Amino acid sequence: AGTLAGNGIISANGGSGQLPLGGGGGGGRIAISTGSLSNTFAGLISAYGGPGYFSGGVGSVFTLLTVGAVTQGNSLDLIWNGEAGADYQVESSTDLVNWTAVGPPMAGSNGVNSVALPIGTDPGTFFRLVLAN
Repeated sequence: AGTLAGNGIISANGGSGQLPLGGGGGGGRIAISTGSLSNTFAGLISAYGGPGYFSGGVGSVFTLLTVGAVTQGNSLDLIWNGEAGADYQVESSTDLVNWTAVGPPMAGSNGVNSVALPIGTDPGTFFRLVLAN
């Protein structure tokens, strides 16, 4: 667990195929987990397939979304490590089966994102954060 900060490129892109008939290499795999809400990396992460007569398959990029919550008076501050280009939706439920959107989807940004959610006296309300796109 640590901090991912700065700006730059993290890539596992496939290589180019040799022409005229060489196929491009497959993209690799990238997994990033800082284990905290301290991701301020503002660069590019990619795992594209390489070019060629047939393009290589895309790879995969996995980033662990760390979520936390803090109560302050009559609100719950939901805090998560977001990603630029991702939209997030807060949902609530009283039975963990049927979920209802709470407000509109929110555009994520690299770094810490948060939303204040009103909470009542009912201890049986659950919240979750899901990708909206």
